[in-house]
Amino acid sequence: MVRVVVALAVAVVVGAAAMPGVSVGIGWLISALAALGAAVAARTVRGRLTGPPSETPSAAPAVWPKASPIAPAPAATIAPSVAGSATSTATPAEGSAKPAEGTAPAAGATTPNAASAEPPVGTGSATGIVTPGAGPVTPVAGAVAPAARPAPPVLGAAVPRFTPPTRGDRIWRWAAAAAALVLVTVPAVRASGVLAFLCLTAALALAAYALVGGRTWASVLFSGFMLIPGLFRGVAWLATHRARRASGAGAKPGASGEPWVTALRIGGVVAVTLLLLAILVPLLRSADPVFANLLDSWLRHLPRLDARSVMGGIVVGGLSLPAAYYAYRGARPNPVKGEGSGRRAGLEWLLPVGVVDLLFAVFVVVQVNVLFGGHDYVLGEGGPDYADYARSGFGQLCLVTMIALALAAGLGGLIRRRTPAQRALIRLVGGLLCLLTLVIVASALKRMLLYVDVYGFTWLRLLSFSFEIFLGLVFVLLLIAGFRLRGAWLPRATAAVAVGVLLGLVAVNPEAVMARTTIEARLEEDRAVDLYFLRGLSADAVDEILRLPPGQRDCVLGWLREELAEPEAWYQVNLAREHARSVLAAVPARPCLELAPPTRDRGPHGRRPV
Repeated sequence: MVRVVVALAVAVVVGAAAMPGVSVGIGWLISALAALGAAVAARTVRGRLTGPPSETPSAAPAVWPKASPIAPAPAATIAPSVAGSATSTATPAEGSAKPAEGTAPAAGATTPNAASAEPPVGTGSATGIVTPGAGPVTPVAGAVAPAARPAPPVLGAAVPRFTPPTRGDRIWRWAAAAAALVLVTVPAVRASGVLAFLCLTAALALAAYALVGGRTWASVLFSGFMLIPGLFRGVAWLATHRARRASGAGAKPGASGEPWVTALRIGGVVAVTLLLLAILVPLLRSADPVFANLLDSWLRHLPRLDARSVMGGIVVGGLSLPAAYYAYRGARPNPVKGEGSGRRAGLEWLLPVGVVDLLFAVFVVVQVNVLFGGHDYVLGEGGPDYADYARSGFGQLCLVTMIALALAAGLGGLIRRRTPAQRALIRLVGGLLCLLTLVIVASALKRMLLYVDVYGFTWLRLLSFSFEIFLGLVFVLLLIAGFRLRGAWLPRATAAVAVGVLLGLVAVNPEAVMARTTIEARLEEDRAVDLYFLRGLSADAVDEILRLPPGQRDCVLGWLREELAEPEAWYQVNLAREHARSVLAAVPARPCLELAPPTRDRGPHGRRPV
């Protein structure tokens, strides 16, 4: 247990030294690795919890005993008949003597007549052929009894409510942990603060799922909130773990089970260590000036106790403690869903889904003008205004897509599908709903692309575009689940799709995309570029800013030069900012002469963007 305490202390110190605070940098990755070290240390602690699952999955122990097989029926004695022409299996009557296990019955021993003996309930009937009138069957010494058939489960026996995690569950959890580490490295690669916030939030949720586990929608969506109770349970675990081990089986002789005794002993050791340092360091410092200069240089490079360090230590320590507790305890078990536990609705609920399919079909026919008309439809005579077209159309289609997602999920989980006809009908109606919704998703994406061609991407437009892509991919998963009529894999697959969309956003460099689309849209239409918008972008967009005309480029690069002029600490190292510094070093600095006050660009035909 000492290794866990040491790992937690190291995590707090590393968090206080390396946490970048509100900025981006490699310190986030270092802090995450420190918390991971605490979890790994807790995983190696001896005396881990064992026992049957508790009533709540969240309090389940880490190691679950293997389910014991059903005890087989007593092995029946096989012996040839007196005539030697047939064999029979005789079941001993209730209360009769039973030979010791693994020994053959003595020669001459007799068993009751197999024809008159009735097998007990639940042990199966006797097998074999009994010769009528042969009398009692006498077993032969040395006869070998074959393996008996396992008895069927007894009615009314207790059914386990939870099952231990499987190999597939462990694979999903390892994948979530790997994805969390990849997302934590983003602040060291990209300079965008918005992107860093999204990646760190997703990494926290993925790390929590890797520790807690689960298969259901609730487990996937709300695993991150388990870190809050895990913090309090971790404190109780640290305070009582040694007492439980000392009082349990296998305790060492003389081990003390009182937590305060252990705390007092550790405190005494720490106090003696500090006292020795307080005496020896000043003596050695005054004895040699070279040693004194070395100590002074070390003290100058130590991290100062400021608000950033205090907050970093608290955050990393507060995340490391529940991570260590859940790593020690293990993943939660999987609830067993009994057959017939939920009553499914009848096929009459296919009526609203069919009506929605018809409505979507009519809408898709109308959307032909949007999908193939493009700018001629939007900017032509009688076409809608760009702002109204993008703001209302895209938002409403996103809402329609989410309603269709709820309908498709309810169709597979609430309606009966016992007969082949019912299953075929569900596949038809649900598949048509998903296909029509995919066309609606394509229409929404087309609307946004038409809008971006004129005004460029912003964070709101890019995130909305990415979210609509995510919804379209979810409907592809629903099509697959509807064809198979099995959706146990759907919650974790949906989370994997969300992580994939976020990683794709990281790969395309979103702020560079914003700068490129904005510059291209304005320069192609001979409109003024919004330099104040480009000023708000990070160093990720430096390569696209070089495409501006010389006068405007000098203004934006001058602002970026001022932002990157101050030196950064080691925990704020960022590859994008280092690349921007190298680019700025190759471009001569010139004064900004073409800066105009920010204006609201109304775009083509005097129409204002959103």
